[in-house]
Amino acid sequence: MLTTIQQRDSLTEAQRQFHNDRPRLRTRKRALLELLRDGHWHPNYELAKTGGLSFNSYLYQLRNEGWQIESRRVRGGVWEQRLVGRGSPRPRRGLSRPQQRVADEFAVSVQKTYGQEGWKRISREFSPWLLSALETQ
Repeated sequence: MLTTIQQRDSLTEAQRQFHNDRPRLRTRKRALLELLRDGHWHPNYELAKTGGLSFNSYLYQLRNEGWQIESRRVRGGVWEQRLVGRGSPRPRRGLSRPQQRVADEFAVSVQKTYGQEGWKRISREFSPWLLSALETQ
């Protein structure tokens, strides 16, 4: 078992500084929203200057929060985005594809190791949302 010092020493600088970096990341998303609030079209290179290279993930998060953002292709790899309003947040429908794959593999592993009866006993402890997302094989 690794000690706390060994665990800390095995982390990269970015991993050690993650908690210090969170406000900056939240600020980038906020800055991106502020840029889009004017309702004008903004090309992806302008959004990248404001939101960093992860600006698309921030757009996805904003859309999930209910912000209505339109996209249009200008030419080549240039796209423009604009904010047109705000609606209701998107409902969360189950797990993402990667999460679903992990959940499915987990279910198969438990069934292989403990059998169907073991699966039934273990699955009684799951939250209803997780149980409904798991596909038993």
